[in-house]
Amino acid sequence: MRLGFVSGSGGIMKPWAWSKRGKLGALGGVAVVLAAVGGIVAFALGPGGAENRVRVSGPSGSVPCGVSVPVSVYLDDLEARPSPNTPGVNYGLGAFAVWVSYDADILRVQSRSDVILNPELDQMDPDGDGVFPSFGRFGPYIDNYSGTVGYAAGSLVIDPSTNLPEEGPDPLWAQRPIQLFQVQFLTNNAGISPVTISRVELGDPGTQAYEPVTITNTSVTVTGGTCPNLPRPTPTPTPPVTPTRTPTPAPTPTPTPEGLGRGSEPVTPVPASEGGRPDCPAGWYVYNDPDRRFSICYPPGWDAIPVTTPEQTTHVQLSTALEKSATQLPIDYVSIAINVLLAGSKVDTSCEKAAADWGGAWAEAGVLALSGVEASTCQGAGPTELWGYGPLQAVVPIGADGTSLLIFAYKTGPDVSAGAALIEQVLRTLAPGPGRQVSD
Repeated sequence: MRLGFVSGSGGIMKPWAWSKRGKLGALGGVAVVLAAVGGIVAFALGPGGAENRVRVSGPSGSVPCGVSVPVSVYLDDLEARPSPNTPGVNYGLGAFAVWVSYDADILRVQSRSDVILNPELDQMDPDGDGVFPSFGRFGPYIDNYSGTVGYAAGSLVIDPSTNLPEEGPDPLWAQRPIQLFQVQFLTNNAGISPVTISRVELGDPGTQAYEPVTITNTSVTVTGGTCPNLPRPTPTPTPPVTPTRTPTPAPTPTPTPEGLGRGSEPVTPVPASEGGRPDCPAGWYVYNDPDRRFSICYPPGWDAIPVTTPEQTTHVQLSTALEKSATQLPIDYVSIAINVLLAGSKVDTSCEKAAADWGGAWAEAGVLALSGVEASTCQGAGPTELWGYGPLQAVVPIGADGTSLLIFAYKTGPDVSAGAALIEQVLRTLAPGPGRQVSD
């Protein structure tokens, strides 16, 4: 089983599992061909299914200062790729990630709500079977210092008749360009700002990238009006929003899934070779539970943040390093949360409880072998706006007295498969007791 985890900031946190068929592959390495930079480039060619074309489109004339200006990203055409579900139907779009660059002196993105996914994407049913895609959103990533906004979305809906991913939006089927998302820019100063796609990644529902991609860029001309003339922020990007959720509390006063927060400081990294775990990958660090119940290794660039609940049960969150003042999660954020459940704990670890606490549909995902013990797992179905793709929960017994670990993990994407592999690698270093080698 391949694992892909997305954890929030949780006292009790969750992982993600992947189906045997896989849900979303890496979309890296998409070749990009630049076309027509500057000005409004009229869309002349209709969808033909012979190439992949993405266009950014803004206002046709100049606009005044101090107003909101919509700029849209369109999928103009997509390679005709046969669907494995329905003969004569194209597979369409399963996921995308787009980074748009702009002059931050002239244009600004003021809030996350100014980056809007096209709701029509969830209403397209190319094969007419009544099963629609459902695009989970990742981001946006907003950096008004360098002038970048990034956005990603993907659908993991399964066709129940074939157990394969459902078809996605297709310009050839729609016989027109399809808007992916829109950015509402504030015109901050007079001038001409190029609005260009600096990176684009497209994938079909079955994990395969569409490449190469032809890009058509535009520009926005701002003249007259009352200019806000907002100064550039400090050179620290605003990463995409830390998910917050208040789960249904357990009926008894036991640890329940609640926000971890960033109040605790990361521990000083201890090289695995010096912390009793020479079996871990070279250059990795080790986290040893202070009560000597378990140890786990993690890669450079990650933080280990311990948390003690009111019940005096220690938890730890391993995650991609994050600015302490950050209010949003960056693209490709990875997090694994480990919670100690003492013998007799009444925390409900059922899939039904996971669904109630974290949203969406959850189902048993089989048994995962970790450190010589078998961990039962639950998997969340499809992408969610809060917890990414297929969040996974695992319960790992570590003591003869009934002590166990409740683990959650998640990955924001868009490079979900790489995060899944890394999370699995981290989890397989989990070992009961302090600083001892994994036997398998």
